[in-house]
Amino acid sequence: MKTPGTLLLTCVVLWPLTGCAQEKRPNSLPATPAVERPTSMWLTAYYGTYSDGGANAMPPHEVTWEGITHVIHFGMNATTTPPYFTPLTTPDDSIALFWGMKGVWNKEYTYSVLDTLKKYARGSKLLLASGGAYGEGANALSWILADPGRAETYASTVCSFARRHGYDGLELDWEPVFSSEPESRIQAKMSLLIRLMRKGLDTWKPRGILSIATTTGVEKRYDPEIQDMVDQYNIMCYDLHQSPGWHGRDVTGFNAPLRPPDRNTYPILSRFNYNLEGIVDGDERVSGPRAMMANGIRPWKIGVGLPFFGYVYSGNDAPGQRRIGTAQFVSYEQVIRSLGAGGQWHWDETTKSPWVGGTIEGTFEPPFPTAGERFFVTYDDSASIAEKIAWTKSLGLGGVMVFDLWRGWDAKAQPSRREPLLRSAVRALNAR
Repeated sequence: MKTPGTLLLTCVVLWPLTGCAQEKRPNSLPATPAVERPTSMWLTAYYGTYSDGGANAMPPHEVTWEGITHVIHFGMNATTTPPYFTPLTTPDDSIALFWGMKGVWNKEYTYSVLDTLKKYARGSKLLLASGGAYGEGANALSWILADPGRAETYASTVCSFARRHGYDGLELDWEPVFSSEPESRIQAKMSLLIRLMRKGLDTWKPRGILSIATTTGVEKRYDPEIQDMVDQYNIMCYDLHQSPGWHGRDVTGFNAPLRPPDRNTYPILSRFNYNLEGIVDGDERVSGPRAMMANGIRPWKIGVGLPFFGYVYSGNDAPGQRRIGTAQFVSYEQVIRSLGAGGQWHWDETTKSPWVGGTIEGTFEPPFPTAGERFFVTYDDSASIAEKIAWTKSLGLGGVMVFDLWRGWDAKAQPSRREPLLRSAVRALNAR
């Protein structure tokens, strides 16, 4: 059984605001009562529809769910086909929402991923992902929200689907292409969708949860006047590993630095690399939780995203070098194995970041380079996660978000050692 309590709706925060004037609510959308401050911090973790497939399969019944307060069943995008939601427009469960990855270990669709999630993660609130997390999905959602009728259909469809299948709420992850339309229009669309989703979730008993995934640099995209409609603003505090190419000095950087790099050691990174503190060139707070708070979002509604993944650069072997190759996504398990294939572990005390650099020895799978080539990996480990959680606590924030459980999973390890980053995060949250 689910533990009783208020259901949350998680939303991703993305837009800058130029003012805080209260937007009038339509008569059909009454004001939502203020949500009480939670008594403990949340740990919201993504479980992707791809998680149970491949050589590193992570079926829900093998995961240690203890300490995870909210699970986001991830990967459901918007489409331009009515009713605009992939689970209802994609035949045969091809997105693996219900039955998982056919042809891997689950060959005959005999394993219900959704039912198993509800059974084994029953101590956690289960949220259904929605929105437009990728280019095609992001553009589809933008198209949907350009028309009030389509927007109402989409929000109603998603809420009804989630309630019918036993979820506790929704997660909204809309990542619009930055140059696709003016920020003011994105702001208006985001506010409209939040209002419509809250309208549907408020009919649930208990009240449905709404969580939003937000990116750095566009914190003002979220209207603080409607923050009581949102339970969690989880900021994706990662993918910050490259300095901007427009200044002609694109260099290798840290994926998710807590603080800016040392100016003497990394002069370019210290000026251009985003960091969780939001400090660039001295004390200017340009992104992250502090920018959200400056925009009027209460700290206990804000969560810090923790990456269970990293990036590998081929042709480089340290941070701060002129970038040679394009950064490629890698899991924590791949990073650890690279230490036995020519990689050397390093720790940057200023940013509180681990990194690996070296030359590949022998044969190692892509996206790592071939034997004899240099490589550099930026990632997070147990120590950096503990540092970030301690910092999160010092700001009085609401919790942390993990993307994603599978990237931090090692199916080949002993059961007690399959999820080292998750266990580290739970310990750090529980530490006094």
